Amino acid sequence: MNKNVKESVTWLINNCIEHIKNPSAAEFKKKNPLWFKRAHVQNKKYVNKKISVIKSWNKELYPYIKYIKKSVPDITSQTTICAVYLLLEYNQKLWQSFIHLARKGHYSAGMTNLRSINEVSTLIQHFTFEYKSGKNTDLKKWFSGEIIPHRNGRKSINEFLNRHIISEVEKGGVDIEKLQSEIYQIESLTPHSSYVAMLEIISPFTKDIDFTKRTDYFRMQRSMNFALGTLGDYNTAMQVVFLFLCPDLNKYSELRLINEKYNPNLIDLDFAEEYFNFLRNRSGPE
Repeated sequence: MNKNVKESVTWLINNCIEHIKNPSAAEFKKKNPLWFKRAHVQNKKYVNKKISVIKSWNKELYPYIKYIKKSVPDITSQTTICAVYLLLEYNQKLWQSFIHLARKGHYSAGMTNLRSINEVSTLIQHFTFEYKSGKNTDLKKWFSGEIIPHRNGRKSINEFLNRHIISEVEKGGVDIEKLQSEIYQIESLTPHSSYVAMLEIISPFTKDIDFTKRTDYFRMQRSMNFALGTLGDYNTAMQVVFLFLCPDLNKYSELRLINEKYNPNLIDLDFAEEYFNFLRNRSGPE
């Protein structure tokens, strides 16, 4: 855990404890019971609104997964395209689980689920970048049953971004790989049963576990935009597939438009058309 992550975790712990110990929360609940109930209803409505967006977005993405399946005659073949297809379908199941968990207000389980989705999206890109470079070292390990460290995927993505996209970001002094690592460590707090995760299941209104799920729904509604960002990363992973593994400018462009529709602040892969022109003038994968 580096200094930045340690400082963030320390802040989270202190912030949670401060709110739990603060007597004003219980007093406010007692004096404003109707507001308390309305806030709970509004949190649920907000979560359901974002769930509708997630479902619509995934519905638009799914036909591209079925298109990839056409290139997988044997679902047990140990090829990059088969691995990517399996991972894409696996992520679809994870998204279905997240939707169920979010709708029920299961914050901790939902955040654990989002981390798994993030790992799968990263692995899809990692295997695709390996294919592009003519290597399949981690792919072979994966098919043998090994678990591929998330840092390998982060490294692949960082190298790709450095080559093609983020020169202006680099000039601003941002270390993308380091930032990705820090985000991943924060995401890992819940699935690794950290003290932060334990504090987050305590209600400041009762000073006990959140048995009513009011705090859970509050935290879930605060996390729904993060969920949409995770879906944006999944969309981007699919763009990478249609850029390098199954080169198709039309489908890549369609996926890019879907991403822009739901996620207007994404980094634009504006070199894609130039890359496809390059492919047209040579034979075989790079």
